[in-house]
Amino acid sequence: MPIVSVTGHSNPDTDSIASAIGYAELRWRLDPPQRLVAGAPHVLLRVCDVRRSTFPTADNHVPVEWG
Repeated sequence: MPIVSVTGHSNPDTDSIASAIGYAELRWRLDPPQRLVAGAPHVLLRVCDVRRSTFPTADNHVPVEWG
């Protein structure tokens, strides 16, 4: 069975890391043959992964409301 990396968000803090470790341990206890590890290999984004061709805009006549 392949190894599955369990990660948090891209800039992990303590709770994100602890959650990944806890989830990997829980899944291993529920399904021992499954191999989960906390952490991830270094992932690199490419420009085409985040590039957008359209962006949301507002027309000039739309009022700005302060709440």
